[in-house]
Amino acid sequence: KTVAPTGDMRVWAAAFGGMKIMENAIVEKVATDLFEANVRTETDFTRYAEKIRSEILLRGLAAVRLAGQPLKALYETSERLRLLEDANRNNRPLRAFLAGLRDELGRLITRDFLIRYEESRLNHISRYLRALGIRAERAGVHLLKSIEKTEEISELESWRERTLHEMPSHASEEKRRALGEFTWMIEEYKVSLFAQELKTAIPISRKRLEIRMAEIQKMF
Repeated sequence: KTVAPTGDMRVWAAAFGGMKIMENAIVEKVATDLFEANVRTETDFTRYAEKIRSEILLRGLAAVRLAGQPLKALYETSERLRLLEDANRNNRPLRAFLAGLRDELGRLITRDFLIRYEESRLNHISRYLRALGIRAERAGVHLLKSIEKTEEISELESWRERTLHEMPSHASEEKRRALGEFTWMIEEYKVSLFAQELKTAIPISRKRLEIRMAEIQKMF
């Protein structure tokens, strides 16, 4: 009850599925951070419980703060999409494009986003969500251009998925990490294509992506 989101976060939580789901995400974050411990005896349990008892509430409050900006960006982007959908009920091509962006939205911020992403990554996630909103609005003005750019993104994402699928089960952590980092390079490339005003966190271009693709390919 103490760590339940209040104020604006209660409104923003609507885009995440509601308050109960948001509260559960916060509790899961604390449980994962504090309770995934190698405890095998009653003595170890008691000792560990005493050690972390005072941290539980503080970690909960920290999780609420951590969720704030991504949740705000999710809500604002969801509202942008909703307004565009409502204003273009009879524009089937645009509505199909917006449906694709909604899918991307769901992949960017999952129910376990507080556990899935490190704090440093969450700052970027908020920017990617805002970029997606800008991308939606620009599609409402120049749909064909947006579709053309999205096809380029789809090619990159398809390559990543194929490479991931072909990766052997014994692949090294270095290879897996390289492919994971490539995912974020694609997100930065989306920012450079669709929302330049938000700026990218790293220098990015199609050429840089292709160079990295070749490097990853050589790892296998």
